[in-house]
Amino acid sequence: MYPDNIEIKIGFDAIKDLLKQFCSSNMGKNMVENIKFSLNYNYINQLTEQTLEFKKIITEGNNFPDFKYCDISTQLKKMLTEGIFLTETELFDLKLTTEFIFKIKKFFNNKELKFPELFNLYKDVQVFDEINSIIEKVIDNNGELRTDASPTYKKLSVEIKKAEQDIHKKLIAVFAKAQNEGWTGETGITIREGRPVIPVKAEHKRKINGIVHDESGGGTLLYVEPSSIVEENNKLKHLFIERSREREQILKNVTANLKPFRDCFEVFYKKISITDLIKAKAQLAIKINASKPQILNETKNKKILLIDAFHPLLYLRLKTEDKKPVTLNCSLNQKQRIMVISGPNAGGKSVALKTIALNQYMLQCGMLVCASPDSEFSLFKNIMVDIGDNQSIDNNLSSYSAHLQAMRHFVLNAKSDSLFFIDELGSGTDPQFGGAIGEAILEKLNYNKAFGIVTSHFGNIKNFAGQTEGFINASMLYDLNNYTPLYKLVVGKPGSSYAIELAKKTGLSNEIIEKAKTKAGKTHQRIDEILAEHEQMLKISNDKLKTIEEKDKILTKLINDYNELKEKIKNQKNSIINQAKIQAEDIVNNSRKLIENTISEIKRTSANKETTSKLRKKINEVQKELKMTENTKPINSYDFDMIKEGTTIKIKGYSVPGLVLKKGKDNLLVETGLIKSKIPYNMIEDVINPKIINPAFKVKGYNFQNEVKQFNPRLDLRGMKADDAVKAAIDAVDKALMLNIDKIWILHGKGDGILRKLIRENLKKIRHVKQIESEHIDFGGDGISIVELA
Repeated sequence: MYPDNIEIKIGFDAIKDLLKQFCSSNMGKNMVENIKFSLNYNYINQLTEQTLEFKKIITEGNNFPDFKYCDISTQLKKMLTEGIFLTETELFDLKLTTEFIFKIKKFFNNKELKFPELFNLYKDVQVFDEINSIIEKVIDNNGELRTDASPTYKKLSVEIKKAEQDIHKKLIAVFAKAQNEGWTGETGITIREGRPVIPVKAEHKRKINGIVHDESGGGTLLYVEPSSIVEENNKLKHLFIERSREREQILKNVTANLKPFRDCFEVFYKKISITDLIKAKAQLAIKINASKPQILNETKNKKILLIDAFHPLLYLRLKTEDKKPVTLNCSLNQKQRIMVISGPNAGGKSVALKTIALNQYMLQCGMLVCASPDSEFSLFKNIMVDIGDNQSIDNNLSSYSAHLQAMRHFVLNAKSDSLFFIDELGSGTDPQFGGAIGEAILEKLNYNKAFGIVTSHFGNIKNFAGQTEGFINASMLYDLNNYTPLYKLVVGKPGSSYAIELAKKTGLSNEIIEKAKTKAGKTHQRIDEILAEHEQMLKISNDKLKTIEEKDKILTKLINDYNELKEKIKNQKNSIINQAKIQAEDIVNNSRKLIENTISEIKRTSANKETTSKLRKKINEVQKELKMTENTKPINSYDFDMIKEGTTIKIKGYSVPGLVLKKGKDNLLVETGLIKSKIPYNMIEDVINPKIINPAFKVKGYNFQNEVKQFNPRLDLRGMKADDAVKAAIDAVDKALMLNIDKIWILHGKGDGILRKLIRENLKKIRHVKQIESEHIDFGGDGISIVELA
């Protein structure tokens, strides 16, 4: 790696600081400090897969055990030394650690397929029940030594408690008497030098026999231990000493019993530290929207393919402003190993370079990256960067000297397994020589088959990259109309520095700008103008291409929806026709049988007139039924004449009503949603006639029933201006309410959703609008709003 402070140069130190914030323990934070850059494919793949799995645990809401961490490094050291015992708190922490490991193992049980790498991390970890059994015999749930930790400890504890009660009883009696006599101060019984004492006024010190252990600052109070409890206090102190010895012996025994499990505790410690780091990486990945890319195990045909990549620190900063960074796409491979990025100052060249450098470094440190999962990363042995001002007063180096020193290291060490990053190649000296030296350096690096990203303003370097195999030019787009950078990386063409344009923006006088143009020369100026014009044309082309792609997606979706609906209608139509044929055949067959049986009956019985008349009547009824079957068009309680162009009908098998466009002899041309199709009459289930009012209801020539019949509950607003469309929608709702109609369909199209949003917002203000929802996707989806009225 070059230089030694590469992590600071590319911003990885800030990433590590963020990781530490997500760590739950000092062990995890120490693990962050020890993160190492790696070339090992299997190791990197394992680390990134572990992080991806833990990310899934968090995002899917899996109940991973609460991270109750304990730093048991002190216990591990003590268990190596003879004669040293663990304290109650240290034993309690060992217990909590063991329980935490047990919970983690239990969590991953039967989850080998879902979280294979994390399962493997814990599958060989052994948790012995004996460990907690040993600890729980002497330590309670509060982390204190149990009173029954041993028979001796229990006996001493009981004796201590009794002695304390006796002493307190006698002390209270002495204090009460002294207080009644007015010998004590205002304070109560207290402790001095570890002994219980009474505050006695100095003038009454001889009234109470005892030992003076202390006096107040002014000497007005003496703190006296009454002689009646001195001996008992001495005995109590001795009991405490004995119990302390017993406590020490108990803890020594427990420590000795746990020493055989020291290796287990060390495994626990390491696994929890690793898990804390994995958890922190997963939480950071969620915060910066990072993913696992395709990691390539190639040693010869190395490549980098970045799709929708962005800088994690820039992402976090813009997130606070409710913004998103502009993503970049680029590719380095054997044919184009070195990319030269040009463009204006403050246009995003350096950010693009650092984005690529930081994501590559993060990946090789086992972290997820800020790019699409479809991105591809080869692994590099060396990463070298020359970013920022490296001047040093201590080493007597100017900025350019430091730059050349870095270039010397690159030229000597960069090989086919190296990835280098150079910001502003050749800058800091005379442009004529800086550009020439920069070109020569690139030629050598290209000869060495190294991979790299370079930013530069120099025209000769752009030209060199455009004419030399192994190079690819790229540029940062710039908005000439507003004089603002677009931060968009475009690969394939060099960019203009926009020096004149930026000078105008900063407010330099026209006089200076015109002189600058003259001094720059027409040829140089024209080249820069051509580059600028090319960038603008490229921007316009990209914008148009994006619009076309979006429209193409919409069109493809509509075609697919149409084909699905067409197939569905076809299947329904065939099903209905087949069913109708079967029913018709059954009726005909039954009728024929009846007629044949009737004729046979007449012949067999030589029926009289009355019998023949009855049988003929029965035949006529069957024939009438047959005729009705042939002519039936199932329109519930409505005449055939009621169906006209503009009538809304309900169709069998459809959730959406149909609008009759044309009435034919055998079928109707009907519009359902955005689809037009022919519907046979036997598919008509009903004519929509909402809440019919008294048909005779008229007011001064106003026929209510006719108004209901003529009202079309389907309103087409496509192509109308926004204001006109909103007004038409409101008018339609008002009329529907007046006619007691409970549902209307408004066809506004999809587009960008602006008209739909505007119409819905205005209709929601109407008190009687109960609900507005989109039509079923098969019948227009978001392009149609169904308005339900209360």
